[in-house]
Amino acid sequence: MTTQMLRKGGTVLTHDDLGHVAPKKLDLLIQDSSIANIEEDVSTRRARVVDCTGKIVSPDFVDTHHHTWQTQLMGAYADGTLLKYFPTG
Repeated sequence: MTTQMLRKGGTVLTHDDLGHVAPKKLDLLIQDSSIANIEEDVSTRRARVVDCTGKIVSPDFVDTHHHTWQTQLMGAYADGTLLKYFPTG
């Protein structure tokens, strides 16, 4: 079964030909977890509508920032302060 969600009236950050950000008030139709349509006035009868007026519509953000090397130190300074964690010199 196809599922649809319509994000209505939100601000979508697009880019012009020079790469500058150009915010536009657009509707965004999502069908089965993929973007199916982005236009000024999308209409559909089957979609669950979410009013996004006054909001920025964007894809999910993934935080890829991590410090793998710090996992070795986990707990080593559990009773210490931040100043003890960093070496002085």
